[in-house]
Amino acid sequence: MGYSEPKAPKGCRLPDTWWPSDDLQQFARSNGCDPKKVAEAFCDYWRALPGARGVKLDWDATFRNWCRRDSERGGKTAPAPRERPKSILAQQADRMEAEWLERQGMGEMQR
Repeated sequence: MGYSEPKAPKGCRLPDTWWPSDDLQQFARSNGCDPKKVAEAFCDYWRALPGARGVKLDWDATFRNWCRRDSERGGKTAPAPRERPKSILAQQADRMEAEWLERQGMGEMQR
């Protein structure tokens, strides 16, 4: 049998049950952060982040880095991820739908 490279570990999205351990909360405090406030912002941010960018190998290490950055920013947590602007095709589809609704006499009707 030939030699095969070991498979790289796969990351995962932040589990719904993840919350910083007592040690991580103490780490946050030692960096001048409010553990509850930082944990809430951390969870909201990472759970809302779409696609592969929201996948990490080590969520505890990610939290420690988040606390360090939060401390460097003077307690100002990162903003929530922005929605991507609609593609030209999606914008055109919205316009066509609005025109069709207008022709049907439904105008600005709630969808």
